[in-house]
Amino acid sequence: TLTHNGGFICEDMQQCFTGSGVVVFSNARLNPATYYCAGWGPTANGSTNDHGALQAFLTAVPAGARVLFNDAAYALTSSLTIATNLSFGCSNRGSCELTWTGGASPALIIGDNVSNVYLHDLQIRNTGTGTIGIAMRGTNFVGERLRVLWNGTTGFSVAGIQFLPSAPVSNENLLRDVYVNGMVSAYGIEVGS
Repeated sequence: TLTHNGGFICEDMQQCFTGSGVVVFSNARLNPATYYCAGWGPTANGSTNDHGALQAFLTAVPAGARVLFNDAAYALTSSLTIATNLSFGCSNRGSCELTWTGGASPALIIGDNVSNVYLHDLQIRNTGTGTIGIAMRGTNFVGERLRVLWNGTTGFSVAGIQFLPSAPVSNENLLRDVYVNGMVSAYGIEVGS
């Protein structure tokens, strides 16, 4: 484990970390800094599985961070999990995409008991057999300018966005400017189940 306590600069589009170790940013003075996923070395070609690099990235950033994905397509064969409060998204609407190529699982999970997640300008496309685009299990979630899409033949089989039963459903969760299509036998947005 590499625990970093000082200032850090990693150019937006360069890989700064590699290997099987863990990087942790622990200096509160860096919050709410902006962190870019390219530093963790995802392939970002839309077909090679980027789950390992992206999950390591999301695990390393401190709570309250601003997390930006570089303009690219990131393939996922396993669910990506957000386990702390943060701002997560792309620089512009549709400038980056999480492409689900995996099996019957959600593409993106906002974890149990996680609050204050702001998800923005993100596109999620199912090209596998995914069940849910975004599975929301926490509270105080804000999603803006989100697109959950299908590939023309395959939509998510349960819901584009789902607020799961463990997530308290209240006016503390907000969706604004959201587009969901291609949920042939599923819900666009499902609240509880």
